[in-house]
Amino acid sequence: MTLDAVVQQAYSKTEYEKSDSRLGESVGVALLYMVFILSPLLIASIAGVFSFFFSVLAALAVGFLLLVSSARLNGRSVGLITAFPVAISVFQNIYLGLLTNWLDSTVIQIALLLNFLSAIVVILAFQFSAGKSKPIQGGEFVIWLALLMLLSACLSVAAKGFNGTAAISSLRNFLTPFIFLLLGYVAYSWRSSLGIYLLSFVYLTWFVVVFGLFERLMPLDFWGYLNLGELWQKKGIPNVSQWGVPANFFSSEKILGEHVRRMVSSFADPVNLGTFIGLSVIVAWYLGRPMMLIFSLVVLALAMSKGALLTALVLFVCYVFFIRGGFMGTLSLVGAGSLGVGVIVYAYLFSSQSLAAHVNGLWSAVKGLPAYPFGHGLGGVGVLAGGAVVDIRESGIGVIIGQLGLPGILCFGLMLFILLKRSLRIVDVRRKVVAIAALLSISLNIAFNEVALSPNSCAAYFTLIGFLLAEQYRDAAKYD
Repeated sequence: MTLDAVVQQAYSKTEYEKSDSRLGESVGVALLYMVFILSPLLIASIAGVFSFFFSVLAALAVGFLLLVSSARLNGRSVGLITAFPVAISVFQNIYLGLLTNWLDSTVIQIALLLNFLSAIVVILAFQFSAGKSKPIQGGEFVIWLALLMLLSACLSVAAKGFNGTAAISSLRNFLTPFIFLLLGYVAYSWRSSLGIYLLSFVYLTWFVVVFGLFERLMPLDFWGYLNLGELWQKKGIPNVSQWGVPANFFSSEKILGEHVRRMVSSFADPVNLGTFIGLSVIVAWYLGRPMMLIFSLVVLALAMSKGALLTALVLFVCYVFFIRGGFMGTLSLVGAGSLGVGVIVYAYLFSSQSLAAHVNGLWSAVKGLPAYPFGHGLGGVGVLAGGAVVDIRESGIGVIIGQLGLPGILCFGLMLFILLKRSLRIVDVRRKVVAIAALLSISLNIAFNEVALSPNSCAAYFTLIGFLLAEQYRDAAKYD
């Protein structure tokens, strides 16, 4: 299916120009931007850490100027850039693994911020190019809530101290939903095409599917050639198994008495793969791509991802509720609910307490809120913290509560409430289903999985939601 066909399905043809030239322009700008953003890694492998810091600043500055000049000539020519942070997430552990023997752990920690930093550069470049036209109309609330979240994090550091890389990683994760939501708002408002963004996501999905099938058929030694064990150690994640791969490469549940190897694809992580492929299911349904939907469900099964299954079930429920209805719809909802309950019961009975850890992480944070209304400090709890508060982990919302307390969860909760309220006002029913399914599924994933709050998991969701709500703002006179 060509890009014209994708855009035709999502929009009326009168809204956009012919797309072939836009896609070509987007590819050219995206390739140049990619070279500038990723070049510091090559410089660091040759010249060391000190040169890396200056090359990162130079690359971001040059990338900013490139986007500003391109956007002023034709805003739609940078449409592919909107999907660039997602592409970084897809390929991140491959290129970092190949370079890890030449990179310091500090360089790797900063390299993990590249998708986050590149999104900020795109937002600033679009905003600077817009001048006085205010391209974030409708998304101003995101800026204010992000600033409040940042302020609460800074006050937490001032009151309870700085917890090193754990604090930096936590702050990145806490701001990720706001930044990528803002990216969607800004990109759409500056005439960046949702059709190009979705087509980019389709191509990335097919790469993830093909690479996933390949790596699943290869022996585990394959990941040794990508230096995955060393990369995880330099990331500060010590859960490498005796086979030299992360422990979550194997299912926590026993299937036929054995812990089964899971598909991880290029993410080298079944959790990030699960959230990505969950959104692939939503996009495949929206664009009417049955083969993409089938293969996404195959990956979902091979990854044994409860998060991806949850996303598929949420999409199904939203489809039945808003589109199908009737007796068969009600019967389908009962069937979906029964399947979800069955998976939960099976996981509790046959898992190595993985599901219990996710639930307990959220419950421990809520239970401890009265004693620590302002949290334990930025970076003070969670998987990377390694502190005394070991119960608050494996839950994104639990970590927000555990680190920043009431101020943090109020900012995050208010953002989700506003997004749900606005998503319900989308007139086109299919786009409404996409927005609500994406929002509810990623929110539930974040509630019960700490990793789901990272850019590798939730960035694509919030960018898509930002696109859809920005379009709704344009179509409506104003929100009530």
